[in-house]
Amino acid sequence: MVSGSRIWAVTDDKTIIVDKATVKAIGLTDDDVGKIADDVYKEVLRRQKVYRGDRPEIDCQGKKVLIVDDGLATGYTMLAAVRSVKNKGAAIVSVAVPVQPAAPAG
Repeated sequence: MVSGSRIWAVTDDKTIIVDKATVKAIGLTDDDVGKIADDVYKEVLRRQKVYRGDRPEIDCQGKKVLIVDDGLATGYTMLAAVRSVKNKGAAIVSVAVPVQPAAPAG
């Protein structure tokens, strides 16, 4: 489970991806980012409980994992998800993002 924004993403194993340049540009300190990440992490766990219920987490150890993102924007949630399943022992990680071709000119 991943939750993110335009400048960061946090996973259920506390993998955190941060756009450091944007964080610096808006004046957030490391403490600010840490507090926000803690709040986002709590929300990740809440959503995980709602969506998964009492079902156990899927074991990624040694498996091929496909992650699909139907709304890839900044890429932070995808990057966090990839790092998270790698941290959980996935052997191979592939990603898929649906795209639509541009409308024909004229």
